[in-house]
Amino acid sequence: MFLEIIKFLSGFVAIVLPLSLILIIITFNKYTHPPKYPLITKPSDYGIAYEDVRFLTEDGMMLSGWFIKGERDKPGVIVIHGYGTNRSDLIDIIFMFYKLGFSVLSFDFRAHGESGGTRTGLGWTERKDVRSALLYLKNYKMSEYNGMVGAYGTSMGASATILATDKDLIFDFYIIDGAYARLQESIKRHLKLLIKTDNVLIYKFLDYIYKRQNGVSFEDVNPYQSMKYIDKKPVLLIYAEDDSLACVADGLMFQEWYPKAELIVIKGAEHGQSFHLGKDIIQEKILKISEGSGTP
Repeated sequence: MFLEIIKFLSGFVAIVLPLSLILIIITFNKYTHPPKYPLITKPSDYGIAYEDVRFLTEDGMMLSGWFIKGERDKPGVIVIHGYGTNRSDLIDIIFMFYKLGFSVLSFDFRAHGESGGTRTGLGWTERKDVRSALLYLKNYKMSEYNGMVGAYGTSMGASATILATDKDLIFDFYIIDGAYARLQESIKRHLKLLIKTDNVLIYKFLDYIYKRQNGVSFEDVNPYQSMKYIDKKPVLLIYAEDDSLACVADGLMFQEWYPKAELIVIKGAEHGQSFHLGKDIIQEKILKISEGSGTP
């Protein structure tokens, strides 16, 4: 009887385990190949004159975006969306900067919106998109303007913005909204939310797939470490009080590496809600930064 039970369980595991792994592979593949949603609006719907632009990344990916010309004596800003969305989802932020006189570039990440590509690196490959956007804005759109260019990144876009920073490429100011500090922790949080597990074996298996796709493991993607390149630049860290994906603890880790950064927590907000619930305080902070009276 005991042997029969063992044989049954062995056969059951032999069938279920491969099927489970296949299901995990399919799920993760969908996660790293998000559907491209159409743009839901455009600047002209808000009375804003704009230009459709396209530019290449350093690895040959064609990105699509909008450029809005601002006042000559005002800074420029790149508005950067998160995972599974596109530039049109940030139209309220774009409109805010337009009203403040900023020149604005907003683009779709690879594998999002109207840009090329089908696979996301969850911030790692997107850092190349951010770098290319900054160089494009500075060299082709703002060469005769104020010269100061900052970034407003949300969610994955915020993490990619910091990952893009190194000793040779630094924004003049950073507005970081809901960034993960370490990809490994972000993946673990997503696993708990999506499939209700923190199984180490599943994590290791996904990490193996990710490394095959991107050449780095989850543990190698640590935006907080790039804070060491930021010197005397204003950094505003924005976190939602009830965010289960990018927690206030992430902000504290960024702040630990760059103590001059200012951290604000938007009460009652969940992931992606910080701007809409904290618009007034965020705009106030941005004004101070652009006028040189914000964080150092």
